[in-house]
Parts: sequence; structure tokens; C-alpha cells
Amino acid sequence: RAFETGETDLTDDLLADSQGAPADDAIRSGLTVPIGEFGIFQAVSTEPGAFDETDRELAELLVAHTQEALHWFERTEELERQNDRLEQFASVVSHDLRNPLNIAQGRLTLAQETEELSQLEAAERALERMNCIIDDVLALAREDPSVEPEAVDLETTAETAWSMVDTGEASLTVDAEGERLADPGRLQRLFENLFRNSIEHGGAETVRVEALDDGFVVADDGTGFADTENVLESGASAGGGTGLGLAIVQRIADAHDWTV
Repeated sequence: RAFETGETDLTDDLLADSQGAPADDAIRSGLTVPIGEFGIFQAVSTEPGAFDETDRELAELLVAHTQEALHWFERTEELERQNDRLEQFASVVSHDLRNPLNIAQGRLTLAQETEELSQLEAAERALERMNCIIDDVLALAREDPSVEPEAVDLETTAETAWSMVDTGEASLTVDAEGERLADPGRLQRLFENLFRNSIEHGGAETVRVEALDDGFVVADDGTGFADTENVLESGASAGGGTGLGLAIVQRIADAHDWTV
């Protein structure tokens, strides 16, 4: 009652209170103070009328400090998460983006000096690489920790994601009839990142999506990873990548309370 109303509940005789009657008849009076959205503080006594207005004031003062401390912990944790993200983005901008930018600038200079159009092709590839890096960083930055799942067709989502990735000569096999509860856009992005990882970094020729009773599998015939321990961490790359693709997969899975 106190939690729902947000008001302190001081009951002199719990046995006479139809809503507050305790399971233990020995408990006769109670003082209950809500701690915002966190829960309640409660004190009880075997004596009726054991708590007065002074007790109420002291308990409310204690709870006010407790609630502020809990909010402070929440804010501190959020700031730490934001700082971690900023460090990741700063690393990508300062390192990963600088390399293709230098390549593009150098190739453009050579093209101007030599009038060789082949230099522009290399510059274009470098710019495309920068675009991929920016997309990965933005996807990671915008990933909301909360989701509103709905019934999503696994097979359709996987095939749509496949069409959004440059898969070359690779082929996709889907054996995943039925629906899963998920955020449609994020599930598609999860598939896209897994497919891109398989093709670009694993050299896969075939990729398979298969439904399980309690989830689904994405498998490929690529080279795999020499180091699987840290592969889902930001910055971990088999070479040439941002190291963010599988980190995005992990973030999406966490938002759904899934494991990878």
C-alpha cells in the first residue's frame, strides 16, 4: 500500500487492519516508508502503537538519504557507461578513421600529380571503409538498452538482413520457420553484423541460420577465430575491422536478455 501510494503508512494495530494483517500474529504495529521506485523501508513491533510521529519523521529522513544515495549510484553507473562509450568512439575516430582518411588523401594527391584514375579507385575504397566505420560507431552509440519485443518471423528477418549485406558469391541457407519475440529492427541488425563478419572476416562461402527450441544458430564455413575469448569485446578484430560488429551483436543480445 505504501509503495503504490508513495506515502508513509503508520499502523498502530495490524490485527485490526484488514489490508495489513501480518502472517505472524505476534507482530502488532508497523511503520512502512516507500523508497521511491526502489522498494520500501519497514519497521515492525510486537507491541501495538509502538511508533509515533517522531519515528515517522526519523524514518522518512533516513529513507530520503537512502533514496538519494541509490539515485547517485545509478547516475554514477550511467556516467561510467557513457565514459566507456566515449573512450571507444575516441579510439575509433583517432585511429580507425585516420588510416583510411590518410589513404584517401594520399591517393587523391597522387591522382592530381599523375592523372592516373586508378588512384581514385583506391581513394574510393578508403572512403567506403570510412563510411562502414561511421555506421558501426553510430549503431553502437544509438543502441538503447531497453527493447519492446514483438513476434518476428525469423526466416524473413534473416533473408532481409542478407539482402542488405555485400555477400559476393556466398550463399545463405535458412532453416528457421516460426517466430521469436524480438525487436524487429535490432534483430535484423544483429543478423547483418553476423553475416558481414562471416563474409568479410571469416571468408565464408556458405552461411546457415537454424532455429532452436530456445533460440537460433548462425553458422558458417569460414576460418573462424584463433582467439574466441575476447571476440565479442569492442575493438577485438581478426584484422582490418573496427572490432565493433560483434560488440554490437553482444549489445543487442544483452538488450533482449539473450546469450551469444
